[in-house]
Amino acid sequence: GINAEYMGSPSVEEHQILRAEEAARDDPEVAQAPEKAKKAKCENGVSPDDCQGQQFLSLRGRHEHRMLPFLHLVRPMFVPYATFLKHSDPTGYDAKTLVMSSMEIVRHTRTILQASLSHPLFANEGKGGPTEMLIKVCAANMLSMQLFMTGRPAGAMEFDFSFHRFFPVIKLKPPVDKKAA
Repeated sequence: GINAEYMGSPSVEEHQILRAEEAARDDPEVAQAPEKAKKAKCENGVSPDDCQGQQFLSLRGRHEHRMLPFLHLVRPMFVPYATFLKHSDPTGYDAKTLVMSSMEIVRHTRTILQASLSHPLFANEGKGGPTEMLIKVCAANMLSMQLFMTGRPAGAMEFDFSFHRFFPVIKLKPPVDKKAA
C-alpha cells in the first residue's frame, strides 16, 4: 500500500502534537510550559544533538522543512480564458512572424535538450532515448520551417508521428502539378 507518512497524513504522534499546539493557543499558560521545558532541557548541559530536532516537533516546522525545496520554484501564472483567447488569436500576425517565433522557440528547446544530455539524470538514457528523439524532431521541424521561410512553394503540410508519439515532425509536401493531374 501507500506509506501514509510519505503522503503527508499525520501520525498518532503528530496528532498529539497538534492537539497540544491547539491547547497552547487557547491557554497561554500551557503555551509557555513546553517552551520552558525545551529550553531547560537544552540549557541544562544536555548535548546539542538532543535539541537539534526541536524545530520538527510542530506540524508547522515539519511542513516548512518538507516544502523548503519547493520555495524557489517558479510556477506559471494562471491565465484566464479571455486572456488565452486574446493571445492565441493569430489573425493579427502574418505567417512569417509566426514561423519566425516558432523557429526561435524550437531552437531554444533544442538547445535545452542538448544541454540536458550532459546531466547525470540522463546518463543512463543511451543512444536513441527519448531526449535524443526530441532533438531529432526539433532539428527536422527547424529544417521544415526554414524551407517554408525561403518562399519555396509548398503544397500540403503533413504531421509525421513516427519519430515521437506526441511531437510530430512537420513535413512539407511539394505542390501538386495541375498539368500532370
